[in-house]
Amino acid sequence: MKNLILLVTFALVFQFVKGAHHLPAGTVTCHDNHTVDIAITNVDDYREWIASEWKLQNDMACQPIIGDETVTYTNLHLPNCAMSSEQRPESIKYVLKINAEKAAGQNDQGQTRAYNHLYYVSCDYDNQNRSSSSFIPIKNRDDNDSSTAFFTFSLQAFSFPNHTGVLPNTIELNTTMYFKVLVDTQSSAPNLDLHLVKCWGSSDSDSSNSSSSSSNVILIEDGCGNNTVSQDADDTLYYNCTNDDIKETFSLRSYRYLSSAENTPVYIHCDIRVCLADAVNSMCECPSAAACDPSSRKRRSLADNVDENVVYTVSSGPYILEADDEEEGEEAEEEGESDEQDEPQSFSTNLAIILAVSCLVALAMVCGTVYLVARNRNRRRLHGDLNVAT
Repeated sequence: MKNLILLVTFALVFQFVKGAHHLPAGTVTCHDNHTVDIAITNVDDYREWIASEWKLQNDMACQPIIGDETVTYTNLHLPNCAMSSEQRPESIKYVLKINAEKAAGQNDQGQTRAYNHLYYVSCDYDNQNRSSSSFIPIKNRDDNDSSTAFFTFSLQAFSFPNHTGVLPNTIELNTTMYFKVLVDTQSSAPNLDLHLVKCWGSSDSDSSNSSSSSSNVILIEDGCGNNTVSQDADDTLYYNCTNDDIKETFSLRSYRYLSSAENTPVYIHCDIRVCLADAVNSMCECPSAAACDPSSRKRRSLADNVDENVVYTVSSGPYILEADDEEEGEEAEEEGESDEQDEPQSFSTNLAIILAVSCLVALAMVCGTVYLVARNRNRRRLHGDLNVAT
């Protein structure tokens, strides 16, 4: 049985924030050498800023390049540019705070623009140096930004159903992979509800490029992961939506869903929404069985202070596939080397080997018998016991 290869560098994990077309959006790439690239697009007031106003930790080595409505950080050294780092039993997490502010009187209108741009970025590395990332914009500092209020996201894969055991670098085909999507908050009592808007598989690492591709395989859509909605051909997906929880989990078989061509990377992406827990008729409520029928429509109202219209995206991968035994057999047949053609030749070779070994054994037995008879005759002659024929 061939193996499904999971790259050691689990670092091609991206985070996008989607909202109104004019809102800034972020792309984060956490590298396996513990550096990070960050691109913030749709910064429509970029002409009012200089790079030093966006530097992190007051370090000139942690400042970006600004231009064309984009703020770009490249190859930031995480231990130096991060606001904090947390060493956990099986991982280390870095959090970066991007806080671009102007003092009063620094703009054309002479008004304070403090906290005009405020974002949190996280890179989380497991013990095998694979990473996940998140990009969180803070639209209202008073409501969202404090030492205990900001949150980040992660999408991780595990070996066991209790979501422990980080996946090894090599995963056998036909192995169940257990995924967990989590909103990670510093609050000791988080009052959030996470909802899976859509999860899909793609060969493209960039979720913004792959979200509408016709080659995608839809797994979960608007909280529904049943056989009617999921495009997992072999129905290996298992998902139950949960209400008022900061996490969602699902599982699928590696060899059945991830059955792409050899050495083709496969990525799992999820669009997620966050609401306040226990809110009535929020957009994060789990749908009923009837609502998961494609012919039905879900109606929900907004009753929260959290902006439920903002959709975040997390991704994991790449997963690299080797050809399985069946594919190799097909390739051999195409080259005129099928198993059926090799069978007679293999049988004849084995038979010849058996006959040769048998002949050698028989010859050895004959030689041994002759030697024993000759030795006995010599002994009798020496003792005068040789019988003379009459």
